[in-house]
Amino acid sequence: MYEVFAGKGYFEDLKVMTLKREVIAGKRPPLPAEWPDAVRNVISGAWVGEPRLRPRFEDISKELTTYLENCGNNATPRVIRRPTCEFLTDGCE
Repeated sequence: MYEVFAGKGYFEDLKVMTLKREVIAGKRPPLPAEWPDAVRNVISGAWVGEPRLRPRFEDISKELTTYLENCGNNATPRVIRRPTCEFLTDGCE
């Protein structure tokens, strides 16, 4: 999900084994402050080291659905345009 919102992989310049060591060591890219809290919460939750403590897909779906519903009530979400999909937002305008 980080890569979708960032538009690139944070560790894309690292070799596979270096990337593996970084992730195992718990290193994660910083989450930009301008990203919606819902997105930041979902991403940081998915990065929890203990798999059983990570959010379930159902929880992720609810979090993002609530964000989109609230955003829609207050403003129009900006859509990240991809060749075949227009379903992700990077915030409200």
